[in-house]
Amino acid sequence: IEGTTGSIWAFNREFEILYINQVFQREFLKTFGVFLEPGVSLIEALPEVIRPFWRSRYDKVLNNEQFTVEDAIDTENGIVYIQVSFNPIIKRGQVIGGSCFGSDITLQKLAEIELINAKEKAEESDRLKSAFLANMSHEIRTPMNGIMGFAELLKRPELTGQQQQYYIQIIQKSGARMLNIINDIVDISK
Repeated sequence: IEGTTGSIWAFNREFEILYINQVFQREFLKTFGVFLEPGVSLIEALPEVIRPFWRSRYDKVLNNEQFTVEDAIDTENGIVYIQVSFNPIIKRGQVIGGSCFGSDITLQKLAEIELINAKEKAEESDRLKSAFLANMSHEIRTPMNGIMGFAELLKRPELTGQQQQYYIQIIQKSGARMLNIINDIVDISK
């Protein structure tokens, strides 16, 4: 138990420490400035603002509940994430106390947060790409419709030379517009 990197402690029905390993002693002292040892009240050792929060957890254990929680603790060195497993200690069918095993999961939590952020960025990138492609599709389709429509009109035999020149100008303008759009797309992709 003393060789583990996790925090281990046990308490009785009066919330007095029955056992505490050095890791938890050191971490509690570093976080809250209180040195814990057997016989000290876990509840009284905590800062007043978090006492009710932790007492409710210890009460659940004393009511024969087994559970695990994750907490983010704001320290002077940044946020530390911990996971604590709570287990009742049962003797002759009666809950006489609780035991707790805590571990620092900061690295795993930071990796998880990084993955969530990367996923959100990838989803945003995908949304932007989709919006870009939809916009470009519309931008290309408009001059292409002009080219195709006026090319079709040029097939009519009754057109005058002046009308043909007008339609050819529209086709050329639409072609130039499409070429500009394609050049812009190439520039963006660079």
